[in-house]
Amino acid sequence: MFQVLSFAFHLVKARFLLLVLLCVALSCKSEERADIPSPQFSTAFYEALLIRSQRSDGTEADIRERFETSLKSASPRIREEAARELIPIVLRDKETNIRVTNIDRDLYGAILYTRNRWKETLHVLKDADSPWSKALSAAARYHEEEHEDALVDMLMDAPVDSAYLWALDTIEEEHIRLSELELAAIYGRRAAARSNFSDALNYFRVVIAQNPRLFWRYPALLNDLGRSFQYSSIPEGVALLLQWESLLQSDADSEFLDIPTVRYLLRYFLGRLERQRARYEEAEDYFQAALLLALDAEQEDACIWYILNMALTNKPNRLAALLALYQQHWHDDAYFEDILSPYCCYLTANRQWTILLETFLRIRNGRDRALVAQYAYILGRALDEGFLTIKDAVPALSALNLGTETTINALERAFYQIAFEESQASFYYRALSASRLGLALDLAPVQDLVIEAAMSDDLQFLIGFFDAGAGSLVLPYLNRLRDTLSIAELRRMAETFAAEEQWIESIRIASVYMNRQDYEMSRADMELYYPRPFKDIIEGYALDMNLPPQLLYGLIRTESAFDANIASYAGAIGLTQLMPATALEEARRIARNGGPNYVENGKVNARDPVANVHIGASYLSSLVKSMGNPMLALLGYNGGPTRVRRLRNAEPALPMDLFLETISINETRNYGKRVSAAAAMYGYLYFDLSMTAVVADMFR
Repeated sequence: MFQVLSFAFHLVKARFLLLVLLCVALSCKSEERADIPSPQFSTAFYEALLIRSQRSDGTEADIRERFETSLKSASPRIREEAARELIPIVLRDKETNIRVTNIDRDLYGAILYTRNRWKETLHVLKDADSPWSKALSAAARYHEEEHEDALVDMLMDAPVDSAYLWALDTIEEEHIRLSELELAAIYGRRAAARSNFSDALNYFRVVIAQNPRLFWRYPALLNDLGRSFQYSSIPEGVALLLQWESLLQSDADSEFLDIPTVRYLLRYFLGRLERQRARYEEAEDYFQAALLLALDAEQEDACIWYILNMALTNKPNRLAALLALYQQHWHDDAYFEDILSPYCCYLTANRQWTILLETFLRIRNGRDRALVAQYAYILGRALDEGFLTIKDAVPALSALNLGTETTINALERAFYQIAFEESQASFYYRALSASRLGLALDLAPVQDLVIEAAMSDDLQFLIGFFDAGAGSLVLPYLNRLRDTLSIAELRRMAETFAAEEQWIESIRIASVYMNRQDYEMSRADMELYYPRPFKDIIEGYALDMNLPPQLLYGLIRTESAFDANIASYAGAIGLTQLMPATALEEARRIARNGGPNYVENGKVNARDPVANVHIGASYLSSLVKSMGNPMLALLGYNGGPTRVRRLRNAEPALPMDLFLETISINETRNYGKRVSAAAAMYGYLYFDLSMTAVVADMFR
C-alpha cells in the first residue's frame, strides 16, 4: 500500500513539475514574442510628427499617444528621439502613465519632476549634461532645497533653447520667487535670443541700474548685452563698457580682474561697437587688446578676423603687413577665406603682383586648398601676361623647389599645376589651369555606390521619414546626425532626396560628404551634385534660344538649385530667379515676336517652370548678343548689364579671366565663377564635352 501511495505521490509531483515547466516555457515564449520588433511602434513616431505638422486643434492627445507608442520601437534612435519629443509634452501636461522600461534618462527625470519627486529627479539626472537635465535639475533643486541659486545660475548662463524656455515658464507658472533684478536679466536674455534687441536692452537697463556686476558674474549675460548694444544703441554701449573697463582696473574691483572671460568680452565688444560706427583705429586697438586675453583658438581667430576685415574694408594697403603679423597665429584657414579671396581680387585690380605672390607663399601650406588654387592660377596668368617677371618671382623658386635657372614658362606652368592638382578647389580654376596646361580634367569612372545591406539604425531612422510620407520633416534630425553618418550613408540620403525631387537638400547633403577629407570623387556623385531635372524644358528652350544647354543648367542650378517655387529677399522668383519687372518686359517681347503670351492681368506667373525657363533663357540670350560673350552676359544677369559694361570699360586691357577677378562686387564676381564651374560639369557629364573647353568657351 505504501509503495502504491509513494508511486502516486511521485506521479503527481512529476506532473506538477511538468506543468510548472510548461508555464515557464509559455511565459518565455510570451516574452520572446513581446521582444519581436513591431513596425507600428516605429511608424507611430513619424505619424506623430505628421499630425503635429498639420497644426490641427485637439490633436495633443494623439501626438502624445503615438510618441509613447514609439518608445517600444526596436530602434534605439526612434526611442531616443521619441523621448526627446515627449519631455516638453509630459512637463506641459503634468500627468503621465508611461510604463515603458529603460526609457531615456531625461524623460524619466521629467516624469519624476511632474510627480514632485524632487530628490529622485536629482538622483536620476546626477552628472547628466544635456540641456534638459540641467534645466530639470536646477528646478528640482529649487523645490527640494528651497534655494534658487542653481536655477538662477542656469538661466543666466545656459543657451536659450527649449529647455531654457520651459524653465522660464516654470518660474512664472509655479510662482517661483526670483527678484525683479534676476527676472529682468532673464527676460533680457530671452528677448536677445529672439533678436528683439531693443526689448532686451530695456530689460538689461534695469540690471545695469541696480547691480551691473551681475553681467560680470555671467559671461553669457554679458555677451547678450554686447549684442543688444551693437544692434540697437551703440554710443550707449561704448560709454558703459568703457566705464566698466575703467572699474575693472581699479583696486576696489580687483576681484573681477581674475575673470579673464569678462575682461576679454569687454574689449571684444568695444571693438565690435566701434567697428559698427566706422571708428576703425579705435576698434583695432580693442581687438588687439582682446586678442591678448583670448582663452581659446576660437576667440583668437575672431579677433584676428575683425582686424583683417577692417583693414580690407578701410585700408587694404595695410593688409599685407597685418597678414605678416597675424597669419602664423590663426588656427582655421577656412575662417579667413572671405578676407583672403577678395584681397586676391583687390591685389589683381591694383596690379600688386609681388604682394599677391607674397600672400600666396604665406598661405600655400594652409588647409584652405581652394584659396591656394585661386592665388596660384592668377599668378600663373600674371606671369603669362608679363605682369610678373622672373626676377619678381625669385622668392617662389625655392618655395616651389625650382632652380634659379627656371624659365618664366616653367614657373607659370608650376603655378597652373598647383591649381590643377588641388582636388578641393573650384572646377573653375582647375578647368582653366588644365586648359593652360593642355590637360584634360576628368573624373574617376562610375563606381558601384551601393549602400551596405545592413543599414545603421540612424540611417534606417532617417529613411523611415520618406517611407512614412514625412520626408519634408527630416531635415532637423538629419542636421543633428549628419556628422556621425558615413559617406555611404550620406550618399544614400542625397539619393533619397533626389528621388523625392528635393533637389536643394540633395545637393546640400552631397556637398557635405564630398568635403570630407577621406572622400574620393566619382562621376556618380557628380551626377547627384549636378542633377538634371526639368530636362525637356531646359534643353528645349536652350536650343530655341541658341544657348549651350550646359550654360542654362549652370545658371539655374546656381540661381535656384531647381526649386521652382523659391523666391529671394530681393523679390526674384522661380528657376531662373526673374525679377518681376524683368520677367514682364521679357515676356512681352516674347509675345511681340510671336511666342506664347505669359502675361495675365499685367503679371507673369514666374513660378511656372515653362514660363520661367523660357523667359530666363530669352533674357540670357539677349545679354549674350548685346554684351559680346557668355561670361559678360552672366555678370550682367547678376549685377546688371549697365554696371558690368562700366566695370569692363574701366579695365579694357585685362584678359577676361583676370578682369573677372577685379570685380569688387563679391556676389557678382563669385556668380560668374560658380555658373562657369557648374556649366563645365554639366557639359562633361551630359553632353560629352571637356570641362576645359566649356570654361574656355565662356570667355570667347
